[in-house]
Amino acid sequence: PGAPGVGPGRAAAVLVKHGTLEAALEAGGFPDRAEALREYRRIATLQTDAPIPELPDAEPDWASAAAVLERWGHAGLGQRLRDRA
Repeated sequence: PGAPGVGPGRAAAVLVKHGTLEAALEAGGFPDRAEALREYRRIATLQTDAPIPELPDAEPDWASAAAVLERWGHAGLGQRLRDRA
């Protein structure tokens, strides 16, 4: 997201030509959106060194999850979870 006029096809072509987003930006691509594109990439990149706390085994609370989804406007998915309960 964030590069006007760039869909999946053009994004793939840019990566084929330059190899990476950073290389495309260094070559002068998307000069007015470069910092935003770097930020989007940072947000979307999996942080493999992020701490993951130990969690106890637990059964899912489908009804609570359904209620959250319904509050967020996803009634259909909420109902599917309710059907599991």
